[in-house]
Amino acid sequence: MVGTLGLLVISALAFSVAYAEVRLTGRVTDANSAPVSGARIALQSPAVSLQTVSDPTGVFQFDLTAPGDYSLSAEREGYFQIKDRAIQLKDGADEVTLVLNPVREQFESVQVSASPPGIDFDKTVSEQVLTGADILEAPYPTTHSLRNAMRLLPNAIQDSAGGIHINGGGQEQVLYTLDGFNLNDPLTGRLESRLSVEAVRSLEVSSGAIPAEFGKGSAATMAVKTGTGDDKLRYSGTNFVPGVASHKGLVLQDWTPRFGLSGPIEKGRAWFSDSADAQYTQHVIEELPRGGRNRGTRSPLFQRVISVIQPCSFRRS
Repeated sequence: MVGTLGLLVISALAFSVAYAEVRLTGRVTDANSAPVSGARIALQSPAVSLQTVSDPTGVFQFDLTAPGDYSLSAEREGYFQIKDRAIQLKDGADEVTLVLNPVREQFESVQVSASPPGIDFDKTVSEQVLTGADILEAPYPTTHSLRNAMRLLPNAIQDSAGGIHINGGGQEQVLYTLDGFNLNDPLTGRLESRLSVEAVRSLEVSSGAIPAEFGKGSAATMAVKTGTGDDKLRYSGTNFVPGVASHKGLVLQDWTPRFGLSGPIEKGRAWFSDSADAQYTQHVIEELPRGGRNRGTRSPLFQRVISVIQPCSFRRS
């Protein structure tokens, strides 16, 4: 009887060891250690293929039945993809951190094949994303106006007055946010603010059964996300050389230069991102003698500073 009981105990221990739980917990961040939500994570091995999505804090988790060698992939719209990174998992808890770098410059792209994205039956919100690279590269009239760039979205239409209508709704039926802050005019409910195109990292439009916190946007919500600096100094300039025309003498044509500058204030701790654009217009009045002109200028500035207070805390301004 004692021998039989000992055999059962040994068998139970062997069974528990054979099916020991392996848990992989990870976090997806950008180059500044800020969490990246909505990233698609894939974990694969010859016998296992699992997928999940990072939560608003960038955290994801996989529960497995056996340790071993796996490959880990991560992708998010507007970021460079991590593909088939080798990882070895042991019994118990394992942790990993994935850093996704935002797409800033793209000189050439060749797409060989594509597979349709998986259908998430638990997701009731439709999303459309327009990256900053798309805004700078796509041709459209009056490229210094962010409002004109919004009509590049497939569900957006611009009326004759320049207003943007998303999903057939009125201008005041769309909730606009800038890095989480409300952009809608408090009187008209429309988008009246001007923002430099160089400062925009992405435009994200959500429609459908959106959360209650976005209740003011009955047609859709548009999240305008601006770029942040990193440890590398970066600069850009667009339309910075004016044109000259001969009209009752040499005159400068309408001129809309744009500039962007970002980099570190203190490497690894504080960064800045500045974007500025200017608009110069000149109208020659035919009925007046030479020199009868009407000029106008405008030069807004957008500035963003981010600094690390603690390893997981940020201060923004």
